[in-house]
Amino acid sequence: MAAQMAAKDQAMMADREKMMQDMTRADQRLGDLVATMNAASGMQKTDATAAVVNEIVTERQTMRDRMIKMQDGMMAHMMEHMQAGAASMAMCPLMTPMSNMKH
Repeated sequence: MAAQMAAKDQAMMADREKMMQDMTRADQRLGDLVATMNAASGMQKTDATAAVVNEIVTERQTMRDRMIKMQDGMMAHMMEHMQAGAASMAMCPLMTPMSNMKH
């Protein structure tokens, strides 16, 4: 049971790391679009502004969907730890404060 729990912990940590990488790429895409928008004028500025708004909406939808999926997964994961005992939860790397995790 402990080995299965550790594997799930590692899988969830890998998912979190992928999410952080995806967010970094999304920030870069948005930054690039904003730079293009700021440098544009006339109709190009209007088109560039629309591209920025579309990117923000897409990111928000993606973030919401990912958050819902993660919340469901975390609740199930916490229940597994609770059934395995307090020591199991204390050893889970996902239960450490966010400030201790690398960004």
